[in-house]
Amino acid sequence: MASNKSRILVLMNLKRFLSSFRSVHRIAIIGAGPGGFYAAQQICKAKNIPSVEVDIFEKFPVPFGLVRYGVAPDHPEVKNVTNTFTKIVESLNVNFYGNMVFGKNLSLKDLKKCYSGVILSYGSSIDKHFNIPGEKLNGVLPASDFVNWYNGTPGYRNVNMNFNADSCVILGQGNVAIDVARILLSPISALEKTDIANYALEKLSESKIKVVYLVGRRGPIQASFTVSEFREISKLSNCRLLLNKSDFAYIRENAQSIPTSKKRLVEFQIKKVSEDENVERTGNITKGLHILFKRSPLKFVNDVRDPTSVASVLFSVNMLPVIKSIGYKSQQLDPEVPFDEERGLVPNHLGRVLGKKGLYCSGWLKTGPVGVLVSTMNSAFETGKSVVEDIKSASDALFAEKGLVTFDDWKILNEIEIKRGLERGKSREKLTEIAEMLQTLNKKSHD
Repeated sequence: MASNKSRILVLMNLKRFLSSFRSVHRIAIIGAGPGGFYAAQQICKAKNIPSVEVDIFEKFPVPFGLVRYGVAPDHPEVKNVTNTFTKIVESLNVNFYGNMVFGKNLSLKDLKKCYSGVILSYGSSIDKHFNIPGEKLNGVLPASDFVNWYNGTPGYRNVNMNFNADSCVILGQGNVAIDVARILLSPISALEKTDIANYALEKLSESKIKVVYLVGRRGPIQASFTVSEFREISKLSNCRLLLNKSDFAYIRENAQSIPTSKKRLVEFQIKKVSEDENVERTGNITKGLHILFKRSPLKFVNDVRDPTSVASVLFSVNMLPVIKSIGYKSQQLDPEVPFDEERGLVPNHLGRVLGKKGLYCSGWLKTGPVGVLVSTMNSAFETGKSVVEDIKSASDALFAEKGLVTFDDWKILNEIEIKRGLERGKSREKLTEIAEMLQTLNKKSHD
């Protein structure tokens, strides 16, 4: 029988082997937004895989990405998800490292030396363009700049927005466009208790903008905002919502052609048109939101008094200033990362970056800027599942190569020994050679 010392040495060697194996499975996530945190949660809660440690890197010194700097300040119920993200760091094998800029002081090449897998989840921060004349004039503002401004994102305190104008046009009809319109039109009393940046609150309180035009290139059915966002802005106590009855004539006559996914939204818009025809005006209405469909901007017209600034946008109405809200796209931050410039995302399958083993993506970098927080969560879970599957596959292969036998394997051997014993009228016929045991398991795994 082996001495206690030799048994301890065996156990120490086994622990060292398992520890070194576990340390291989360190995952780096670039971006501390919803896509990053939900992927980390999915990975760390997975069962039947070796221990995994996840490090989340973020360019800002603070976490939460889009939830902190993208969600409107008057939507605190959405921001509550940060409590979940905090628990992920505090209760799982997850670390947060801020002030680390991917593509500058953090490269994919460096990360691949230290981690078995890297998930890119740094979002979509670049605005799409119309590519029409005058788009670079002062006063033509990307929606992301305005959102970053009122949310207090570092580097966005001074936006080029004219709050002395009496009207503003927003080009685009998605949820971000609705958020921007609501912030411009809401009573200051509805914002002052939120986490909106104080400098933004001061500017908005002095704003002379009374009318906002929300302009889309297509019709009511194609509008991208959700029913909940539209319903919320329609309830602003100080604002009149205006829709053109003529925009809905065809829809009313062809109601059966409305896609099921759009039926509630269109029905609610038609309801608001009918309500507006019969509503009695009160003195509380000080602002207006006009939603205009089927209008494509041709060019941005410069101010004759200041040729570098926008005076109007040429289509059927002339207004200023202008906020573009036609969507975002991601960018390539590291030359080693494959990137689809046309779609503005990383080409992938189920979160696995095509042609790059051990590289994954999550969030808007994976899907493009689509959907709401739940969509991002489901997409991140999908990526996390892919990482877990790959870890399990790699660990199974490594363990098999090392000849490691699990307790489930023992159960297989146990059944075989009992069966062999019964055939001989015995309680058990043991397998007495290691090679025979391993060959039996190997054969069983291929049956």
